[in-house]
Amino acid sequence: QQTSAGTPADASACPRGGSSSSSNSGGGGSQRQQQRGRVPGRSQSSLHPRARCEGGGASEDVQARQADALRASKLGKLRQRRGGLDSSFAAMQAALATDEKLLAHVNTRAAGLKHIGFGPFKRENQDEFYIQIGEFGGLHSSNLFCVFDGHGTHGKDAALYSRQLLPRLLDAEVARYCQRAGCGSDDGLKGAMEVLISEAFGETERSVCKCGVNLVNSGTTASVAYQQGNRLWVASAGDSRAILCSRLHDQWRPLPLTIDHRPRRYSERKRIEAAGARVAPKRLPSGRTVGEPRMWLQDAQGPGLLLSRSLGDLTAASVGCTSDPEVAFTTMRAGVDALLVLASDGVWDVLSNEAVCDIVVDSPDPHTACRRVLDAALYEWEERMSADNITVLVVEFDWG
Repeated sequence: QQTSAGTPADASACPRGGSSSSSNSGGGGSQRQQQRGRVPGRSQSSLHPRARCEGGGASEDVQARQADALRASKLGKLRQRRGGLDSSFAAMQAALATDEKLLAHVNTRAAGLKHIGFGPFKRENQDEFYIQIGEFGGLHSSNLFCVFDGHGTHGKDAALYSRQLLPRLLDAEVARYCQRAGCGSDDGLKGAMEVLISEAFGETERSVCKCGVNLVNSGTTASVAYQQGNRLWVASAGDSRAILCSRLHDQWRPLPLTIDHRPRRYSERKRIEAAGARVAPKRLPSGRTVGEPRMWLQDAQGPGLLLSRSLGDLTAASVGCTSDPEVAFTTMRAGVDALLVLASDGVWDVLSNEAVCDIVVDSPDPHTACRRVLDAALYEWEERMSADNITVLVVEFDWG
């Protein structure tokens, strides 16, 4: 097992020195990404128009209006491509506080832990996590927390490279946005951050391909929590869930911040079927079906993906799998919202949101909370004679 507070992402584009043209999978990834209808690649200035008008630079007010219009357009296109706000996600978002008084700083501490699973097919830990407290995007009270759960033959590399690349890409975009528009007020910030985070997911996937990682039938989930003071954005593609443990009326309650992206979810099933996927459980040679629904090509016994969103999985991408995340937003409540938990499905497949919340709120610190969640999950997995890889990250908010 491994514990770590995480470190800032490597400044290099490819952790193992890959190049943008060194792999056939990179070219194949680029071709399939055109089919996915994702956020297109952009230059560094596409969200932040510079003064390029004829006859000299535009005024700051003109630039600001241009940037606001572009972000609004991008946000509208994102939601249009996702089919609008799914009713289940909209209900989850409606349960979150969004109008609390803004606080510039919240004392925060965090810990993360990962543990390799056991069983006949568990030869390596494909999970990664990332923690940065303070100075994310160049802001004193700006923090980032991420969990990645790789899958497939090259899932370990997919998760590792994503951990290296996504924080660095998002850090640069947040810094650039805040230098131009400022991040002190809430005017336009909520929608702008949704666009920045969503584009960071797509750009990370493209960059991982360019680094030479074979993403044809491999990929990784990504769950990212970005905190500015008491403002919190949580973006997810996959089933690495996030919850907020809140104390309401003298009772602890887990508030979901993500909804698993699996073909069993009604809105996800409709979306991928419309894109050409066949959704069905895995069929054994005997003809019996087992497990929950998976993603398949219409006329092939593959890829059988248990996710409907991920970074990678280019075969499934041709029939609707996407790296577009769903992004939730909340303004945390002082004295109410105490703990944030992000974890891979090695936790959530055997422990409920309520069980995890009960464990972490009874723990004296985030590190102990991580260890207790791991122990509880392993106990449940032992009953099944095997265990998935487990990653858990706990963030504590100290309201003074």
